[in-house]
Amino acid sequence: MPIYTFECQSCQRKIDERRDVEDRRVPIPCECGAVLERIPESFGVDTFEAYYDEGLGCDINSRSERKAVMATLGVVEAGDHVGGARNHDTKAPHQMEKQPLKGQKFKPFVPSDPTINTHDDNGRVVNSKKMSELPEYKGNDKLE
Repeated sequence: MPIYTFECQSCQRKIDERRDVEDRRVPIPCECGAVLERIPESFGVDTFEAYYDEGLGCDINSRSERKAVMATLGVVEAGDHVGGARNHDTKAPHQMEKQPLKGQKFKPFVPSDPTINTHDDNGRVVNSKKMSELPEYKGNDKLE
């Protein structure tokens, strides 16, 4: 059974009472002679405000994005879950606030495939190949 809060409009007395859902709107007589009426429940909404994360070096637009960026970088959050890992600096209170968006998307590091160029005596490129296209070097100056 859920617990409902009731309040008297005359004496402002409040009580919490466990009731069946069907009986939640039935008023309760108050000691002052008036009637206690149910106070409607309020529900909290946890919202997310996008911000620039200076530690990750990119804008964070959702909790899931932050989690994915941290997983990609292989980092874990340090510090307490409420205040974070920052130490309070009274000379720089702005550092405690979330930073405004800077338009920097997360770009994961992807190892590139370097290009190897062969030049002639005049410095012109005569051959260009990606490193992945070259045969493997096995030692003894032999390419296989």
